Amino acid sequence: MRIAKTPLKSFRVSLAKPKTHDCVIVTLGIKNLVVGAIQNPDKPKIHQGYPAINLNLALLARELRPDLSVIDGVEGMEGDGPVEGDPVQHGFVLLGSDPVAVDAAAATLMGFDPEKIGYLVYCARLGLGEPSRENWEVVGDPLEEAVRPYRPHRTFAEQLRWELSGTALAGKI
Repeated sequence: MRIAKTPLKSFRVSLAKPKTHDCVIVTLGIKNLVVGAIQNPDKPKIHQGYPAINLNLALLARELRPDLSVIDGVEGMEGDGPVEGDPVQHGFVLLGSDPVAVDAAAATLMGFDPEKIGYLVYCARLGLGEPSRENWEVVGDPLEEAVRPYRPHRTFAEQLRWELSGTALAGKI
């Protein structure tokens, strides 16, 4: 897969809007940067089913991990995102140097359990960040005050089947 050179050699900032997604439940800072760095026509190569895309995002994040993640949640998208969804007025901004924590916090604010989002689970297993809420330092209003559950993509139930069980990679990540 061809990756742009600039994100591999630069300080990486990911600025993303919180959106529901048709393959990985939510699209936030990590996915935004990783997929944005893939050159055309190679982007479709990571979309090989729910288990593959979640694993591919995490494996690529090892090289393309954002140094700073910013989630602009003033307005997000719910439903059939990341393109055909409906706007959501939410009113939050998150930023941090731990992209897994930032994405997990944003997913929580969107009403999703970060432990059910495959690429976040894999990123945490690879040591790319801290998914556990009790280890975050939150400055500002408590997260609980800003939770606004988003309506998931219509394929949400299928997207939960991202585990690699039954494959040669099971137990390796």
